[in-house]
Amino acid sequence: MGQKKQPSTDPVAEPKKRRRVDIADVDAGVEAKDCIKIYLVSSKEEVGVSDSFCIDPVDLNSFFDEDGKIYGYQELKITVWVNIISFHSYADITFKGTSDRGKGITDLKSALQSIFAETLVESKDKFLQTFSTETQFIRFPHIASIRSAVSTGEVMQHKASNGHVSHLEEAVSDLEVIDINILSSSLSSALSIFICKDCVFVNEFHQLMCLNLGQVVRMVVGNMATGHLYSRLIPLVLLLVDGSNPIDVTDPRWELYLLIQKTEDLQGDIQHRLLGFAALYRFYHYPDSTRIRLSQILILPPYQRKGYGSYLVEVLSNIAIAENVYDFTVEEPLDSFQHVRTCVDIKHLLAFEPIQPAIDSAVLSLKEGKVSKKIHAPRFVPPLSAVDDVRKTLKINKKQFLQCWEILIYLSLHPVDKCIEDYFTIISNRVRADILGKDSGTAGKRVIDVTTTYDQDMSFVMFRSKDGEPSSVQMDTTQTNQEQQLQELVDERIREIKLIAQKVSPPCA
Repeated sequence: MGQKKQPSTDPVAEPKKRRRVDIADVDAGVEAKDCIKIYLVSSKEEVGVSDSFCIDPVDLNSFFDEDGKIYGYQELKITVWVNIISFHSYADITFKGTSDRGKGITDLKSALQSIFAETLVESKDKFLQTFSTETQFIRFPHIASIRSAVSTGEVMQHKASNGHVSHLEEAVSDLEVIDINILSSSLSSALSIFICKDCVFVNEFHQLMCLNLGQVVRMVVGNMATGHLYSRLIPLVLLLVDGSNPIDVTDPRWELYLLIQKTEDLQGDIQHRLLGFAALYRFYHYPDSTRIRLSQILILPPYQRKGYGSYLVEVLSNIAIAENVYDFTVEEPLDSFQHVRTCVDIKHLLAFEPIQPAIDSAVLSLKEGKVSKKIHAPRFVPPLSAVDDVRKTLKINKKQFLQCWEILIYLSLHPVDKCIEDYFTIISNRVRADILGKDSGTAGKRVIDVTTTYDQDMSFVMFRSKDGEPSSVQMDTTQTNQEQQLQELVDERIREIKLIAQKVSPPCA
């Protein structure tokens, strides 16, 4: 009877060989922001030059699949050139090879067209031709140049309708208005160019634009010419305006304001260069007024931090005053824009005499120590009459005026005043109350000073709002971290107040 053969126990015995199968790694992809560079150029000579102006888009990844990655390419490099004269674009795409490693191969053409749409030119030669004015008319006859859109018109005077603020009257009365009828059957389809006639209004932004032949052009949306022009700006809106979507170019309640500079090219031809733009929407306000809301504003990156944004905001503010709208609001302003807006509004408020007595009264109460004797340090709240006067005359809404009010009081104080610490304490308490909301022991509560024949220091009214204003700031639930976050927000607000005060204060002689 044979025995079953046992496996060898020899440690040096040769192991049984197995067949090896190579499994390719799954494609990890590459983030769009890591392989795409976008340059803004104004001449043929700048195309292909690495030191041309490169922009930093808000979010490129959102245009590529769900996870924001590009798949199927090896050593992919995409360079996009944008002509900031005609706003055509060209994409130079290079890669070593393609392969589907489980994620497919991204359709680059489709993805880029979702950003640049009809502005995307197929070849580099055609793109270089877009810098020639004559070629634009031949190859792109459906797209009128900025120059052709504003080449003719009627000059008329545009004056302020109120007599309260002298410097605003000068600012608006020194704007010449050129109405260009795109659709002659409708007055609302006209363009209006606001240009400086004389340099009598002493303002650094005003003087800047005069010296550079700046113009602000108003184009009412709802016609083909404006629609084509805005369609060329959409890529910049998507790339540079955070969270923004294109406006409805068929809705005549939209208005475009173009900031344009005239320049002379090497051939001696005058070019109209777009420095930036803003999109406003007009709402009906009962019974016979309108409200205007600023929804988009962008100064092209090469011209940022040069005063153009402040100038454009100032012009929009003056137009709101001159046209006597109900108020002028801004849709979800970013901190950087809010800073510019507040600087402009503070300059207008400093020249607005009707609110000066209220400012003096608030400062006097602070200096006399009356405010600090309250049980809870209140926020700085202007009288309702001042809020109403500012809204009616300067078109500054209540929410914005409350932010400006704190700065106006600070401007009336001296750094060595004993009450400056009380001022910062009130600012701190206000910021904390706004952020904590319902989690605060005083959530929804407000203290209001009232006129009384009794002791003013002991007289006030407290009420609880029906719906507390929710804060958009997410706070850590841990007590220590929450306190640290609150202090950072307080410090940030105080720095902002000091910075704006420094910018709007007249230089020392």
